[in-house]
Amino acid sequence: MVGIFEFDRWPRGAKPMASSSLSPPLAVDDATEPRGTPASDRRGPAQNWELVVVAVAAVATAIIAAVEPGVATGLPAADALYSALLAAGVTVAASIAARWTWLVLATPPLFLAVSSADLALAVPGVVVVLAGIALDRHLRVFGAMGAALAVQGLLHLPDRGPAMTTALVAVVAVAPVLISAVVRTGPVIRRWIIAAAAGAAALAVVFTGLLGAAAFASQQVINDGIDDARAAFASLKQGDVDTAVERFERASVSFATAQEKLGAWWVAPSRLVPVVGVNSRALEVSAEMGADLASTAVETGAAFDFDRLSIEGGTVDLAAFAELDEPTRVAVAALAHLSDGLAEVASPMLLPPLGPALADFRAEIDQALPTADLAVEALEVVPPLLGSEGPRTYFLIFGSPAESRELGGFMGNFAEILVDDGHIELVTTGRASNDLNDRPGEKTLTNPEDYPTRYLAYQQGTFFQNLTGTPDFPTVAAAAADLYPQAQGSQVDGVIYMDPFSLAAVLEITGPVTVPGYEVELDSTNAADFLLNTQYVLFPETGERSDFLEALIEATFDAFTQTDISEPSVVLDALGPVVAEDRLLVYSFGDESEEAFLSRVGLAGEFPAFDGGEFIAVNTVNSGPNKLDYYLQRDVDYNTTYDPGTGAVTAEVTVTLRNGIDPAEVASLPEVVVANYHGLPEGTNEQLVSIYTPLALQSLTIDGESVSAEHQVEYGLNRYLSRVELAPGSEQVLVFVIQGWIEPSETYALTVGTQPLVRPDEFSLTVTLPSDWEFEPGQSNEVEGVTFEGNIAVVAGPVASDTTLSLGVHRR
Repeated sequence: MVGIFEFDRWPRGAKPMASSSLSPPLAVDDATEPRGTPASDRRGPAQNWELVVVAVAAVATAIIAAVEPGVATGLPAADALYSALLAAGVTVAASIAARWTWLVLATPPLFLAVSSADLALAVPGVVVVLAGIALDRHLRVFGAMGAALAVQGLLHLPDRGPAMTTALVAVVAVAPVLISAVVRTGPVIRRWIIAAAAGAAALAVVFTGLLGAAAFASQQVINDGIDDARAAFASLKQGDVDTAVERFERASVSFATAQEKLGAWWVAPSRLVPVVGVNSRALEVSAEMGADLASTAVETGAAFDFDRLSIEGGTVDLAAFAELDEPTRVAVAALAHLSDGLAEVASPMLLPPLGPALADFRAEIDQALPTADLAVEALEVVPPLLGSEGPRTYFLIFGSPAESRELGGFMGNFAEILVDDGHIELVTTGRASNDLNDRPGEKTLTNPEDYPTRYLAYQQGTFFQNLTGTPDFPTVAAAAADLYPQAQGSQVDGVIYMDPFSLAAVLEITGPVTVPGYEVELDSTNAADFLLNTQYVLFPETGERSDFLEALIEATFDAFTQTDISEPSVVLDALGPVVAEDRLLVYSFGDESEEAFLSRVGLAGEFPAFDGGEFIAVNTVNSGPNKLDYYLQRDVDYNTTYDPGTGAVTAEVTVTLRNGIDPAEVASLPEVVVANYHGLPEGTNEQLVSIYTPLALQSLTIDGESVSAEHQVEYGLNRYLSRVELAPGSEQVLVFVIQGWIEPSETYALTVGTQPLVRPDEFSLTVTLPSDWEFEPGQSNEVEGVTFEGNIAVVAGPVASDTTLSLGVHRR
């Protein structure tokens, strides 16, 4: 063992001198030190205990590196061997190398650490190295022990920057140690090391050249396969199965061709070359799995007949759902398998153009997977919702945000719908005030303790139009299912909410409808405005207006059931936007799978969950009551100061309300639009204004004057409420100052809850961090209209649906 660490102490043919008191051992070892080596960095003769410590450190770090290796080739056995050899070699080399190289080796893991685990590896290595440098002589054990710790950090450096950045950092850190050790060895050992390195490099060049030839021949073929697969996905989204199958067939041929080229026996040795092996494996796996996905898609694509998912004569073919179930599951499983495979070969060592191309392809697949999973879930859940297991009765609430309630609009009209084995039937329609409120007998909620206190103040059993007086649709649905049978006698299995914008979306599917007995034709372009405003001018009397609305609902339902819909995308494209804005909601009292599915597709209408971070929802209610919310515009400005270190938050919520009706127009409008029950001048819009927040209210001003606010706790949040009166053409400004603490985090998160009114809110957000913090745009989710300037972020624009903003931050 001594020979290994002494390295050719004497020149060839020389003999060691006899030891004497006049010839200290240090003089003999100095013979192989490079010229100019400082005396403090010269090695003394290796003591047995030093050699034992170096050997133990080398073996220990090699075992640890083999158990948790870095990724050099993508082959577990080869990576384990390379990691072990590297760890042991660097440890032994550091025991010989100049001490300044120890510091170069140990510092990168410290400066690049991103977690406490990274620091736990880096700090001890730096401490040992500094201790060794501080001594007045070179001790092998400090170099070996410091290197044994540092090399573990280098093998697991976090990925940063472009491809190969961390690998290059590791090379720069290790190279001085290895070079210094070679220089400080004897000439015989040095020649052996150089010869071995040259031989390994020559083999690597040959193997890399072989891979390069195969990669050059297959790269374009793989790109063609990826492009065809992307085009196939796009065709599937549009419901064009034939084109999708054709593109998948082309993709299958391309991937199979690439797989054949990359699987050749003469390419296999390249897998053993570090870095090259990772790219070789990524090429081979992507070709293999791409071929599997494409062939699976071709096989199952023939079973897809989207035309079967049609509505004819008011009936949905439920048998088609069962026939599509198995091929859909197989296709989705293949898609998930490809995603897993691409994730497995993903590495910062993938070089352009391969690395970015595979990353983009995987991102597209991962983006498609939730929709694919949802398709599988829909094929299982939708049939029971449509009566496959027995008739379902749904209570339909027709809300109008011209007179707002917390959910959106008050319930003017209703309908009862029966669905049995896919057949949809309109049972009855009516008006809340006439057909539900006036029914004899007391109508009360069975478990009032389950409802918010302010919701109970609406007296839903007496005034059914107030059923929508809470922003959480499951709560509204529960109340409707409880009270409607008390008024009409029919038990319901689910509840549906729709507003004039939803009805306009239905007319986009059916085409225009003419209401029998009325010279009115409505289509997708004029229906919403007519129902929110024009109808009150044409039919100022409640009875006449009620008759018209019932006739309109029946005419629209008839048009829908008489329209043959052969492409599901027609329905999805028309209804998708109103679902996103919570204007069309569906809640089922079936099993949990139905509730979960409706929630996933955005139909369940739950009030946004508060999961930490900041939260703000502004809610207004017309308390006139009248129909002046057609003219209402809301601007919301959320200006917050957030400390990521402590979680402390102080925010100012400015709500500006404008009554946009022209004062000169008020006299020409019917009372149902402009009057109120409180003796205020006509055209006055009385609003109950609330904010929902996890923070505590410090103050509230209206147009600069301090006022008090009513306080409740609803859905785990504080609700602060006040009342304003808006004269025609006027505006009022409410400023809520709120304060508190949220969970400290290096991600600033704000959830914005919305209310589906006539016009979307104009929303702006300003977030200010302490001066020693700043935003990381690259760590933020995709937010339109966001700008960053150091420790300040600003977001502005209309908000029509519930949104969560996520902005990355870090300490300067």
